[in-house]
Amino acid sequence: MKFTLRQLEFYIALAETLQISKAAARCHISQSSMTIAMRNLEEALDVQLFVRYPKGVKLTAEGERFLAHACNIINSSRSAIDALHDRSEILTGTVRIGIAETLSAYLIPDILNDIERRFPLLEIVFYEATAPELVQALREQKGRFLPASDLKYQP
Repeated sequence: MKFTLRQLEFYIALAETLQISKAAARCHISQSSMTIAMRNLEEALDVQLFVRYPKGVKLTAEGERFLAHACNIINSSRSAIDALHDRSEILTGTVRIGIAETLSAYLIPDILNDIERRFPLLEIVFYEATAPELVQALREQKGRFLPASDLKYQP
C-alpha cells in the first residue's frame, strides 16, 4: 500500500468540493490528473473512496472514515516540517555579544535584524568596548561571543 501526501491533498480537496473540476482547480492540476490520482489512491488502499456521478462525486462510507485520517496525516506532516524550520523553540534566553566600538555601527543593525527574525525568543545584548576589554570580558565570562579579527589564542 503506497500513496503520496500529494494524493492525500488531492483526495481532501475532492472530498471537500465533491467536484473533480473544482478540486483539480484548487490543486492546480488538470481534471484528468485528478481522476488518475484518485483512481491510483483507491487502488493503493484497495477501497472505493468515491461514488462517481455525471455531475460530481460522493464519498463512500469508507471515504468518510478515511477523510479524518487523511487530514491528520497532512496536518502532521506540515507540523513536522514546520518544527524542523522553527528554531525559535530551540534558542531562548539572553546572549551577550561584545563588539569593538569601530564595528558596532556597521555590524549590529544587520546582525540584530537577522537574529530577531530567526530567533524571536532570544534576547541579544550588545556591548561596545575596546579589543583588550572584550578579551577580558570573555575571560571573565561576561560575554559569550566576540566578533573580531587578528586575535591570538590565549587560554
